Amino acid sequence: MMFKTHIVVALFIGVLLIELLNPIYPLLFLAVLCLAAAVPDIDAPQSKIGKKVGFFSKIISFTLGHRGVMHSLYFPAAFLLFSIFLGFPLIGYAFAMGYTIHLLTDMLTKDGVHLLYPFFHVKGFISTGGIWETVVFFAVISLLVLKISSYF
Repeated sequence: MMFKTHIVVALFIGVLLIELLNPIYPLLFLAVLCLAAAVPDIDAPQSKIGKKVGFFSKIISFTLGHRGVMHSLYFPAAFLLFSIFLGFPLIGYAFAMGYTIHLLTDMLTKDGVHLLYPFFHVKGFISTGGIWETVVFFAVISLLVLKISSYF
């Protein structure tokens, strides 16, 4: 999936999670969740986040490859445990959820992901940037607008 799709899906799920979890700092929760939804693609130098961190992304891509260990559940789980240990559970939960949302959306693509790298490869039928991703993008935007409009 492309950056814009990851962010829109994260926004929509984030709004639902805020309603469900009622975090003490909802905007911080949503911001961290959306940022984390972009992080797994740090292993792709041509991605939006990869371009922002430049050489660091190239090092990760060279050593780990794209859609390798960075596209597994290990990193968000470790981040969550570490943030709880440091006393920042809200940040940890938001980050882990956003990161996992990215993985779940990438599971819909033909390339898929290894949730438990190098095992458990799950892939779908959507071509990244293709017509079905566009359908998903606009469907989720529509749901997000409907959800937000329900608050007014």
